[in-house]
Amino acid sequence: FIIMDYEKYIRVMPFLAAFIPVIIGMGGNIAAQSSTMVIRGLSTGRIIGQLPKVLGKQLVISSILGLVYGLMLGIFGHLQMTNSSLTGLLVGLSMMVSMIFSSLIGSVLPVCFARFNFDPTIASGPFVSTLIDIIGVLIYLNLAVLFLT
Repeated sequence: FIIMDYEKYIRVMPFLAAFIPVIIGMGGNIAAQSSTMVIRGLSTGRIIGQLPKVLGKQLVISSILGLVYGLMLGIFGHLQMTNSSLTGLLVGLSMMVSMIFSSLIGSVLPVCFARFNFDPTIASGPFVSTLIDIIGVLIYLNLAVLFLT
């Protein structure tokens, strides 16, 4: 449904569709890794009372990874897909923002589930992947509309 809302932009700029899988795929990977680390910390009792420190560390790591992967995807988008600096900036920034959001969501959701006495491992599977896919597509397509229209 989200992609259908942006169909008029994708129809005019079909190259936009090419970057959706990689942006949401990397977001899902980052979220799964973050949630796994937080769930492990919850089960061992290591992160109880240290949530701000854990979130800060996740934010730094995801920012670095987002910057590196964003640069790589941005360069690819610029050189191979459209030879447009704006497209390279769009896909690079989308990758970076998506990865940061994914890490934060992957870190926070298990803690929220645990706080409400739900099994935090629920947050590490399809639930987080679906949420991250939706958020990643929204970030990317909203930035595309801002940058390219």
